[in-house]
Amino acid sequence: MDEVAARTGPDGGRVPRQVAREAVGVDRVNFLLNALETVPQEEVLESLRQHEILATDVDAEALELLRRLTGRDDAVFHDGQLEAISHHGDRRLGGADFDRLIVARMTEFALQNHGVMLEADRVDLADAYARAEQLKKELSIRERAQAQLIASGKRMTFELTRAEFTAMLASHLENVEFAVETCLDNVDMGPADMDAVLMVGGSARIPAFQELLRRYFGKDPQFSKNLDEDVARGAALVGVLRTGTAAPASALARLPAPIDRSSHSIGVVALNEEDREENVIVLPANSPIPTVPPAEQEFFLHDDGQREVELIVNEGEERELRYVQFLARGMGRLDSPKPKGYPIRIKMALDGDGILLVTAHDGETGAQIGQVEVQREHSMTKQQRAAATAALDDVMVI
Repeated sequence: MDEVAARTGPDGGRVPRQVAREAVGVDRVNFLLNALETVPQEEVLESLRQHEILATDVDAEALELLRRLTGRDDAVFHDGQLEAISHHGDRRLGGADFDRLIVARMTEFALQNHGVMLEADRVDLADAYARAEQLKKELSIRERAQAQLIASGKRMTFELTRAEFTAMLASHLENVEFAVETCLDNVDMGPADMDAVLMVGGSARIPAFQELLRRYFGKDPQFSKNLDEDVARGAALVGVLRTGTAAPASALARLPAPIDRSSHSIGVVALNEEDREENVIVLPANSPIPTVPPAEQEFFLHDDGQREVELIVNEGEERELRYVQFLARGMGRLDSPKPKGYPIRIKMALDGDGILLVTAHDGETGAQIGQVEVQREHSMTKQQRAAATAALDDVMVI
């Protein structure tokens, strides 16, 4: 979707000169209609007619004007809210994984050609990782690159070609293409439904990933302005919108908080009809975050006289346990022995910070009998976030 942030000026017929260039050029359509410096509106009408429109701070009269100018009575005008409609991928995969592939090749090179073990010295290994990252960046603009290594006191020159690096990425490339295809399939969309493909993050520089997306979507990918920082900037913006801490007079303060969705399904271990353990999905992938109301599923006790229920929480789409990722476990305790077939309800919800709360309830009384809280690896606790927020209050940005 191309997005247009629109607001009418006094004459309703002119747009800012600087941002109009963006609208009619190769950049994304994104302009405001209330700047001092203006150009005739006809220059951007064609872009307006062909794209969905993101209207920020626009009243009904202004929307009617936009519909009349574009000739699109059925045009969709959004209120500025960003909504993720589908996620998929491997959040554990990143640039560091590609650095490790290069270091593994360096280690093999040092042993075969110089008879030394690169990983024997922590300093040498740390230096190799730094040089691997630099090699990766150089191969984005060159066909081959070299790095000077030191292992056990020996100096050596390691060389890697772009073709070799691409071959090392083969399995990752397959997984990324599958993830893209699944992401679109989950919402009944295909490559032709995409107006643009935006790449963000340092690994977007890798030509192999660019070519994969170019081939799959049939169009050149676009890139954020700062590949190394824009992921962090985006996270900061989302944080501001969710906490309502933007400066009241800023344009950011007028935007609603974005709507996010879960990237993977969450389930629990249960016995199937053949008394074999399997993963049963309770919270499907692409559920809204925060999850209101919680997703829930009813289960039944397996044995007579049962008083406890073990909660084993997994992440993944498959029923077979070997294909899902274990997250956490806990216990649910009933107030008295219950008969076989007694109902137990499992509820799951993600809060705004992506923390998963799993609760077990007596299926007849509704009483909570147990819970498991799953916090993402490396996520900050509420106490840590409060301390960090307090520390930022004392920081002055000039």
